[in-house]
Amino acid sequence: MRNKNILLIGGSGGIGTAIGESLIKNFNLITASRNKPSYSSEFIYLDLGNDDSINSFCKEIKKKYKSLDGLIFASGKSINPKKELDKKLQSAEIFRELIELNVISFYKIICQLDTFLNKNSSIILISSIGAHISFPNNPGYQASKAALESLARSLSNDLSHKNIRINAIALGYFKTKMTEESFNNIETRIQRSSKTIMNRWGDPDEIKGIINFLISSSSSYITGSTIFIDGGWHIKGL
Repeated sequence: MRNKNILLIGGSGGIGTAIGESLIKNFNLITASRNKPSYSSEFIYLDLGNDDSINSFCKEIKKKYKSLDGLIFASGKSINPKKELDKKLQSAEIFRELIELNVISFYKIICQLDTFLNKNSSIILISSIGAHISFPNNPGYQASKAALESLARSLSNDLSHKNIRINAIALGYFKTKMTEESFNNIETRIQRSSKTIMNRWGDPDEIKGIINFLISSSSSYITGSTIFIDGGWHIKGL
């Protein structure tokens, strides 16, 4: 599979790094983000908040590579809910920014690269249980992830003429740089662990298996789905 080109957008964060380290063993991996990843892969700079950057990035992809066999959108921005506690609601400006970065940026890219994806390609969108469970003071993030999952369902139809599959993965809480502050707060860590059936946070390495499964032909009959990797948080009862 080394001759297959897989594009990983957002491969320098905690989750993105785990994904990249897993895929680089079997694929020709192209990583796109603002910061170079810690692992060795082909790298192209991309600022999802800048239309010029998105357009030049898509042009460079088409210039440097013959085609793509897979695309993983692992980029995502959140905000610290504590910063919003002094406001009645999250500001419309922050809400818009989160929707732009977490959803619309992906759609801008897929609109330019859809014809560049080979037949039988796979697209994976990294979502969150926040799309399904209410968390306080961060509606923009939750709405953006819900929209991302809805987009996966919609595009599964629109891209089916090339047998391109698209699925989402809804993650629970994982120990990463983005969640470092919450994890290091013992009370918060225990409280969030108790919400899961497995009574703990996830390790980024624990998503490697599902990524490799969904990006490969082993998942050829799965599309338009959301798979939960959350320790059972979304279904835990009393």
